[in-house]
Amino acid sequence: MSNHTFNQLTSQTNLLSSINKALSEIEADVETANTHHSNNTQNLTDIETLITTTNNRLPSALTGSGNLKVCLQELGNEGSERLNVDIGSAVVQLPTALTGEGNLKVSIQEDHTHNLSTSANQVLTNSKLDTIATNTANIKISTDSVNLNVDTLESLQGTTNTNLTNILSKNTEAEVHLSNIDTGIDVLEACVGSNKVNVNISSGSMALASGASTEAKQDNVITKLTEIDTAVDTIDSVLDASLVKQTNLETLITSTNSKIDTLDSVLDASLVKQTNLETLITTLDGVQDNVLTKLGEVDAVLDNIKVDTEAIETAVEALNTRDSLTTSLIIDGESISSGGGTHTTGSIEITKRPKGDGKILFLIKVATVAPSDIAIRFLASGDNSNFFKIPLSFQQNENTDTGVGRVATLAFVPRYLKVELTNGNFSSASTCSVHMFI
Repeated sequence: MSNHTFNQLTSQTNLLSSINKALSEIEADVETANTHHSNNTQNLTDIETLITTTNNRLPSALTGSGNLKVCLQELGNEGSERLNVDIGSAVVQLPTALTGEGNLKVSIQEDHTHNLSTSANQVLTNSKLDTIATNTANIKISTDSVNLNVDTLESLQGTTNTNLTNILSKNTEAEVHLSNIDTGIDVLEACVGSNKVNVNISSGSMALASGASTEAKQDNVITKLTEIDTAVDTIDSVLDASLVKQTNLETLITSTNSKIDTLDSVLDASLVKQTNLETLITTLDGVQDNVLTKLGEVDAVLDNIKVDTEAIETAVEALNTRDSLTTSLIIDGESISSGGGTHTTGSIEITKRPKGDGKILFLIKVATVAPSDIAIRFLASGDNSNFFKIPLSFQQNENTDTGVGRVATLAFVPRYLKVELTNGNFSSASTCSVHMFI
């Protein structure tokens, strides 16, 4: 693999690591958003509980004239009498008599609203609820632009979509809760606008009934709403950061896809070259097979050459051994009778090539007769058993200058050799000696 391809693979590996890290951060952000949403849902549930409690304590109906029926029971007077009470001062007064119809008309002025839910608090409540509705409506995550090419990212995106579906479901529930809150607020605004409220007084004083909605409880509601608003803002910030990270991730994936396309092109070109290399390797395999066959043949030839070389070396060694001139006395003072008498030597083995022109030289010393009276012939054998006379054409004879001997030259060099001398003098015997030079 080339360095360029290796560097590209390393870059892709680092890029995938960055993608996995970004996916881990997105998953953490989604978990944070789910946690804040769970807190938001719990706070909305608490608000609904408070509104339900308030509605349970509000009057269920007004009289025909828009007044509130009030049943005021005195201590020690739990009968069915209905008293006529006029509360118009800062001092709580008890009724002194009943009306003709047995009913009591009660008018509560604005300066007697201490610890009651005021219009200002209701307006603030509506403002907080509007903010919640707006922020809740903005809790959306757009995943359309996130196009991931890895299975892990697709799995996480599916988890995100599921969480978004749960958020939308919770938002629908929140809208239902907000609708209930609006209904309750409408009832409160109607009562405040007419300065009349249906009140069930079960004690002898103007103290509010146990569990009635007070300003302190409204403050708690406002506190809860503020916390919800803060949580929603936090969720919105987290989701905005998540969207930024997803946008960066999309850019990173686009760059990754581009580099993968480039790498794919490089790999395609590499595949073509590899195919060419495979073809070349196949061709080379055939050539190598032929070379191996030829090498086997060459090896056999070399073996033969080695054998021949060793034989040549042996022959050279033998030549080197035979290079020095050797003189052998093959006939020493032999007497040869007159009138055709002969003397033949025993078999002489020739173990080296003669030096010089390759001929064997013989020096014959003759006594008592003329050198020309002594005839010399040579017998050759290849098996040291059957000997044949060598033709005279291979032989040359000459007399020495001193007149006491003859010189013979033999051009044919046999493996085994015999020398035959014949005395042609008919009156005297001859004494001969023969030296061989090789």
